[in-house]
Amino acid sequence: MIKILKKPFVILAFLGLTILPFSAMAQTADMDISKSASAGTVTAGSTFSYTITVVNNGDAVASNVSVTDTFDANLEFVSSSPGVSSLTVNDDGQTVASWNLGDYSAGQSTVISVTVDTPSNISSDTTVLNSAFVSGSNVATEQSNTVAVLIDQPNPVISVSKMPSSGTVGPNETFTYTIRVTNTGGATASGISITDRLDADTSLVSAVPTQTI
Repeated sequence: MIKILKKPFVILAFLGLTILPFSAMAQTADMDISKSASAGTVTAGSTFSYTITVVNNGDAVASNVSVTDTFDANLEFVSSSPGVSSLTVNDDGQTVASWNLGDYSAGQSTVISVTVDTPSNISSDTTVLNSAFVSGSNVATEQSNTVAVLIDQPNPVISVSKMPSSGTVGPNETFTYTIRVTNTGGATASGISITDRLDADTSLVSAVPTQTI
């Protein structure tokens, strides 16, 4: 009586040979891609950067690897490292950048840094979404994670400080207050007015610039 085994390599093992199944010997390429932004919130009119990382996580060579990134129509491509292989604009007004990276051996990786510009007249609290794709002749196309960046309009930030010319004065003596107004924000402040209520025991002598009482 002969019992037929389901795993052919076990039979050969009786003969002193170790044969692995075909599935254990197969080698495949496996490209992965991820993306991040230099900031989660940026000011309108400023630049920021995306970082794209591609890696071959398989154990075989990935052939003719390329990365494609379609940017939000609100963003303007500035530069990249390494440089792009092609740069086009699609029918939706979006810039499409491509990098032809060639063959990737097992474990090989590349980091792509992309600088983009934001328009100064964009509406405040605008969120731009972006992801990139990696593909090859012997690997499936993979999409990166989606990165969200909030574009905000700059605001004025007003601060006021006041200092006396002396810490101690006598009766009927004059002294000076210096009031300093500073805008440390990223936008022009308009219609600024300063109000100073003097102590009842003091009286105004003069002020520069001219005051309104």
